[in-house]
Parts: sequence; structure tokens; C-alpha cells
Amino acid sequence: MDSHSLPEDLAEAPYEQQSAFFEETTNFLNERYGQENTVAAVMHYDETTPHLHYAFVPVVFDNKKSRYKVSAKEVLTRHDLQTFHDDLDQDLKRCCYNDQ
Repeated sequence: MDSHSLPEDLAEAPYEQQSAFFEETTNFLNERYGQENTVAAVMHYDETTPHLHYAFVPVVFDNKKSRYKVSAKEVLTRHDLQTFHDDLDQDLKRCCYNDQ
């Protein structure tokens, strides 16, 4: 399964199936990065393959200053980037999609 975009067999699937796939992907992203940090999650059908645009603000708590701050460096770590696609793939397989 290609985790960057809609799986090939879903590209021609009914809208409801595609929507369910994107909804679960959005749930995964909200859980990983915090729903409260989500700015937008929008399905796009304006190109060849349907895809999802997800935007969030990487907010963390700064213990030193006892306040929240924006820090992509602390949220999008090397480990996060290295494990992202495998974690998303596992979540989708567990929830609702199994690559045959």
C-alpha cells in the first residue's frame, strides 16, 4: 500500500469508500499531532488522484517558561518522520483497509 496517497484500488472506488479512507487518515493525524492543533483537513479531487491536505500547528508545552509554544523541531522529529508512513499504514490496516 502506498501511504502517501489514496491506494490504487480506491482511486476508482465510490466516493463513500474514499471518504472513509480519508476520514480514518484524518483521525490518525489528529491523534498523532492533536486535534486541538489541527487547522484544516480537506479532501481534494482537483488532480489525477484524490488526496488529503492536512494542516496543523506544532504546539508543545515549554516547561521552562510554563507556557505553550510552537515548535516544529520538537514535534516533527527525525523519529516521527522515519515512522510516519509505517504507523499510518498499520493504523489503516487495523481499522478498515487491508492490502490484498
